[in-house]
Amino acid sequence: MHGFATEQYMDILVKIVNRDALTDLSNEVKFFAVSCLTTLMDIFPSLVNSLVNTGLLKGMTQLMQNTMGFIDLAEACIKAYEKIALENPSAVLKSGAIGCVLQQMDFFEVGTQQRIFRIIQRVALHSTCESDFDTYLLPVLPFIVMSLSVD
Repeated sequence: MHGFATEQYMDILVKIVNRDALTDLSNEVKFFAVSCLTTLMDIFPSLVNSLVNTGLLKGMTQLMQNTMGFIDLAEACIKAYEKIALENPSAVLKSGAIGCVLQQMDFFEVGTQQRIFRIIQRVALHSTCESDFDTYLLPVLPFIVMSLSVD
């Protein structure tokens, strides 16, 4: 991978994710962009903080809120959140991603739901202060309890 200009591709892919949806095709393009970014995070874990600084989390959270019907795109975002939570859990916490994925929890398969709870667990374990808990986790606690309750 010597000579691969990751920053150049990274910036373009983040711009694609953050761009307003124009057509159904753009959701497919965004799916591939998020998948590529996830692969880059697998190969180069040090890129995670750079991606956070470029606004990827905000773009993915807005993307999930605006594209409820495109499950593949939402699952790609969840995989990316999972990678980011490994390196920078507080960024995932502060992005509003937790509430967004919990609202869509019922649409995902059990494996994806487990992935969501692993993200929440990592983020909660690395919550830095009580105000983070009060601001970001406490409002989504009812969704978590409802998801865990068995009828």
